[in-house]
Amino acid sequence: MSGQSKSGSVRRLYRWNASIIPTVTLVPFPAECKIYKQVTMYYCDGRFWVVPYDATKRNVCDVPPDDSPWLPGWKALTFEHCPNSVSSVGFEHPNTRLAIQRPNLTWRPQLFPDGCSATGVNNQRGGLQGNLALILALGVFSAPPGQMADAIAASFKLGQWVPHNFHHGRE
Repeated sequence: MSGQSKSGSVRRLYRWNASIIPTVTLVPFPAECKIYKQVTMYYCDGRFWVVPYDATKRNVCDVPPDDSPWLPGWKALTFEHCPNSVSSVGFEHPNTRLAIQRPNLTWRPQLFPDGCSATGVNNQRGGLQGNLALILALGVFSAPPGQMADAIAASFKLGQWVPHNFHHGRE
């Protein structure tokens, strides 16, 4: 997973476990493990920009392989509004804002800038789902570069976001 910050590019692999998400530190990468999904994300002017691959290995402006529906260039992170006010994060969805905004939604300010907030406030339950690689990348941007791995390890617990005490890394 890659991300751009003031200090430069941050590149880490994370392993999904039902209860925690540790950083993969094994070198070389174990042969029995396979990369599930990769994304590259950066933050600029209040928005996240993404591509569904490792942009350090392929030029974003290049025409993709014939079997890829992805057009060249960065795309804004978007949302599908699902039943029960759940927001599904992904690529090329129709909405640029979350489906729900309520005062006690603790994951919203840590994972998303204000520009992604839903318009208006209500007390519906809501939630977040979608592309796991994008959700992990958002978690990485929830803390400064030196604290990204700690934020991910502290915040993804049993399928829920547990707020951490780091300042977000969207500078």
